[in-house]
Amino acid sequence: QTSLMCAARDGKLDVVTILFMDSRIDVNAVDKNGGSAVTLAAWNGHDTTVKLLLQYEKINNETR
Repeated sequence: QTSLMCAARDGKLDVVTILFMDSRIDVNAVDKNGGSAVTLAAWNGHDTTVKLLLQYEKINNETR
């Protein structure tokens, strides 16, 4: 998992925000189970993190 995925999975809004501003981060990366930052946040009950991620235009609709 990427650093963004880990932060999203753990509901770390401040870290997610910082990582999302880094152009080197692949915001649409998926792990070996097909989970993205959005799905990992959702699976772990971090609704606020999901809402934050979905506001970013960089997020691919297929990873939502």
